Amino acid sequence: MSSQSNSKPSITIVDEVIPAGIAQAANEVDMLQLLLERLQQPTLQLDLQGTVVYANKAALSLFASTTEMLVSKQLHSFLASPWSAFYRNCFEQYGDPQALVHSASEMMIDINETAVPVNMSLSFMPVKQPCLLATFQDLRAQKAEIQRLHQLASTDALTGLANRRAFFETLQKLWEQCTATRDPISIVIVDVDHFKLFNDRFGHIQGDRCLQQVAYALQQALPDEDCLAARYGGEEFALILPGMNGVQAKTIAEGLRERISQINCGELAGKSGITVSQGIAAEVNGQFRTPEALLFAADTALYRAKKDGRDRVNLSN
Repeated sequence: MSSQSNSKPSITIVDEVIPAGIAQAANEVDMLQLLLERLQQPTLQLDLQGTVVYANKAALSLFASTTEMLVSKQLHSFLASPWSAFYRNCFEQYGDPQALVHSASEMMIDINETAVPVNMSLSFMPVKQPCLLATFQDLRAQKAEIQRLHQLASTDALTGLANRRAFFETLQKLWEQCTATRDPISIVIVDVDHFKLFNDRFGHIQGDRCLQQVAYALQQALPDEDCLAARYGGEEFALILPGMNGVQAKTIAEGLRERISQINCGELAGKSGITVSQGIAAEVNGQFRTPEALLFAADTALYRAKKDGRDRVNLSN
């Protein structure tokens, strides 16, 4: 039989569980600042009047600044409006510094005259020399990703125009704005004539290229940035024209019809021309109660344009 070992478990002593700099800190203030320097999150140490007494490296990077430029400045001087005035008043009026403590709140800071979105939290440190810690989270990357995802969710992948979802959201918003101010608003529905035959003859790849050309023509026809061009579905497109009555919308539609007729289809699929039929409805004097009613009227006008021979514009009565 093998003998059992009677040896005791060994204990290994780690010399630097606590970093040497912190272990050798001369006082409480030095230790706090050494700890702050090891934080990856941008942090400002403030006195109870809101004056910066220390900024860690992450804070210097966030504010694109130097220690000399941050220390001795008031917290509110780094914040964009309206947060700047709010925190200036808070530090001037609150006698209890702990009343200023709050968890992460979204706001804007001012960096080189550029407003940058951040979350900021304030913490009270009950040390021998009490202070506040302002901790920041840079939200620029997060906001950019949200914007990118929103753009993807509201854009038609083939044409780059607004998609159907974005069309209805924008229509509702612009309808409310125009009816509130009693301004006109018009809708133009555009349908590519005989597009199924085009696809059958030249193939779906050429059909997609055709739709991209039409979409480009629609985008170019918009009179200003308040208007919207969208892919309504399949070979149907739509324009929302806030502030424009039926006559103005028809002028734009006729220009669009001419522009599309000049698309060089020879480069796309031989010598087949492209034409479009268009239906227009305009809300001017309260004749439509809802945006859906306006859209239905434009769709009905489109049906009449197609029934009357296509390649034409029909304005709803």
